[in-house]
Amino acid sequence: MGRIAIIGAGLAGLAAARRLTKAGVSDFVVLERSSRVGGRVQTAACNGFRLDAGFHVASTAYPAFREILPAASLEPAWFDSGVLLQTRNGRVVSFHHPLRHPRKAWQSGWPPFGWWDLLQFGRLAMEALVRPGEGGIGRERQSTAQLLEQRRFSEDFVDGFLRPFFGGVFLDDDLQTSAGLLRYYLANFLLGRAFLPKGGVERLAATLRAQIPDDRFLFGQAVRGIEKGADGFRLALESGGILAASTVILALGAEETARILGWPAPRMQPTTSIYFRSRRALYPDRCLVLPRAKRPLVRHFAQVTNVDPSLAPEGVHLLSATVLDDRGLDDESLFQIALREIGGVMPAAAGLLEPLQVIRVPSALPGQTPQHLVTWRQRRATLPEGLLLAGDLAGNACQQNALQSGAHAAESALGRHR
Repeated sequence: MGRIAIIGAGLAGLAAARRLTKAGVSDFVVLERSSRVGGRVQTAACNGFRLDAGFHVASTAYPAFREILPAASLEPAWFDSGVLLQTRNGRVVSFHHPLRHPRKAWQSGWPPFGWWDLLQFGRLAMEALVRPGEGGIGRERQSTAQLLEQRRFSEDFVDGFLRPFFGGVFLDDDLQTSAGLLRYYLANFLLGRAFLPKGGVERLAATLRAQIPDDRFLFGQAVRGIEKGADGFRLALESGGILAASTVILALGAEETARILGWPAPRMQPTTSIYFRSRRALYPDRCLVLPRAKRPLVRHFAQVTNVDPSLAPEGVHLLSATVLDDRGLDDESLFQIALREIGGVMPAAAGLLEPLQVIRVPSALPGQTPQHLVTWRQRRATLPEGLLLAGDLAGNACQQNALQSGAHAAESALGRHR
């Protein structure tokens, strides 16, 4: 077996390296530009707090959290299956799964929306459960916005629940993301339980990293280009060196993948996490809060210590507010506007929340409109034999695809050398 080169030590690259390790392969190397693993899956330590770069939630419905990275190994901290949302008259009510949380649903005066919307949502949920999963996403021709308009959901339901919730999932307030992804995520939310890995999202990468020998990693090694030859591949390193490999697993983010392959640069979507601390809880529930506003700064927020107390020092709470467009504002302005908007939902916020940290992720996800997904699928078909793709452009941009595409690429590499 010739050498296998894995480019990138994010979740996809780590999943590939883990699979090769489990198969007893020793002649592989993981090339990573930075000095650490995880890619965009990072957690920063700040004065006893654990701050994720972006709002990350895992789900037990993802097969990868059974087959590759068992949820139990992550000490999951569970969310409730529901949200708190702001109604048109400004009240905050709960919208919980009535089968999983019947008491909360009953106490909230469920349902908070009209029956037409709930019936249409139920229909959409049933379709999501019976349609193909990841495989069907790339063939979807409708955007989420087009589907919602076609199904005649009310403005109240779209602006009160669907846009703040799924807009935050997609990082796309206009809901131009493929309707296939709406169905995919909806099925996963219905079938699985959402959780945070204890101590922060970097626990995903750290757990995989612990299963791979140290000497398989080359940190500080960025790849400038890949050249296919008669006897394999030559990787041109930015340091000036050349690394030969018989098989290459390209497991980078969308921008770097496109650059190396000479594909057009993908449109990237940013996100910003604004963190606040408080001595008292703003609310008791283990769920997201969805503000109701046209084009708000804060798309949703969550007091994450209700879910995982280890994210803050004992006796202190941590609140994470997700912003899709920071409008070029400085940190102080972001804190002020975010606090005002959160206070518009929960008035106690003004006297409780203290600014802590702003974390910007300028290239969090690639655009995932129907046309984007079709284009990437067509381009994947042009890759030379032995160059295997994992990560965002190997399917869709989510934890499940990152882990599964990495493992599948490793399986393909093993198959080439058996």
